[in-house]
Amino acid sequence: MPDVAGQIDGLLKKRGSPMAGLGSVFVGAAKKYGVDPRLVVSISGIESGFGKHILGGYNAWGWGPGIPFGSWEEGISTVTRGIKDGYYARGLRTPDQIVTRYAPGSDGNDEGNWARTVSEFMQQIGGMAPIKTVKVGGSTGLSTTPSLSALAVPSSSGLESALISNLGSIAQHGGKADPFSMLSSLLGGASQDRETDAIRRAAQAAQKVPSATSATVPSSVPKSFKATGKPVPANYLTRVGEAHETAGLSGYPAFDYFGDAGAPVIAPVSGKIVRFSGHDPAGGPTSGVHGPFGWSIYLQGDDGHSYYMTHLGSRDVQVGQQVKAGAELGTIGDYARWGGANHVHMGVH
Repeated sequence: MPDVAGQIDGLLKKRGSPMAGLGSVFVGAAKKYGVDPRLVVSISGIESGFGKHILGGYNAWGWGPGIPFGSWEEGISTVTRGIKDGYYARGLRTPDQIVTRYAPGSDGNDEGNWARTVSEFMQQIGGMAPIKTVKVGGSTGLSTTPSLSALAVPSSSGLESALISNLGSIAQHGGKADPFSMLSSLLGGASQDRETDAIRRAAQAAQKVPSATSATVPSSVPKSFKATGKPVPANYLTRVGEAHETAGLSGYPAFDYFGDAGAPVIAPVSGKIVRFSGHDPAGGPTSGVHGPFGWSIYLQGDDGHSYYMTHLGSRDVQVGQQVKAGAELGTIGDYARWGGANHVHMGVH
């Protein structure tokens, strides 16, 4: 098994977290309660920037919400136990399942962003694959598919969680651990994986998701969008996320373009700046750490499409200004300061 405690400490140190060095505490609590420690760490990332913007004493998870703990160790233990009792016990083990209770859309949260971000943090530690929103039967759902080209790869997160739970039982009870309970846990995990695979196949059929050899742009995206430029220059761009909808802005299917804070944001096509929105990123996200963040720009492209770009840290253009493709519009905001990943979200209509 990889050095999960070391991987956790590596991420926490990189993020400037006050919990850096407590990787073994996360792993110890996880073994005790049978919970994936990467999940507990990653939730702290989306909720408080890994403890940098806490909502109560030593509370990096918004638990309670905002109830104070006496120490980081107490907080880690309490939240890990709470996830076991309030989520694992209900069959909610992955970010896309947990978000429906932890940060529901009915409370004004962006469930898709929460699940994707938690999943990305888990992947950085060595956990499960990122989350991608899909549509099943006309409603938006979530799938733990690592990429459109990996839909054929069988799920294993349920079985992995069951194995971790069994290891926790063995560590706690030794030879007195109940073998029938452990077998039941394994069978339940395998059943969960089969269910996930069935949902993926249904989603693929409903959306007509392209195969591994075809383009990964959904059919709802205008064809011209495939050929347009990106909003981040190639030498600053670190990766491009999966296709997904723009929350609160229907008809703007989008991609996330990742880069460092302060990197330039450029016009993907020639056109006219027609509108500004958003808010000063210095104040952080508006609806909790996973809410809307930064300045936004609407560009009416000469190609006939409207481009919406958000999560900017600065804007260097004016409404009504004509710009050429590649012209600098502003910079990428420091979303990582608040627990997110630095990127520009660009939707096209």
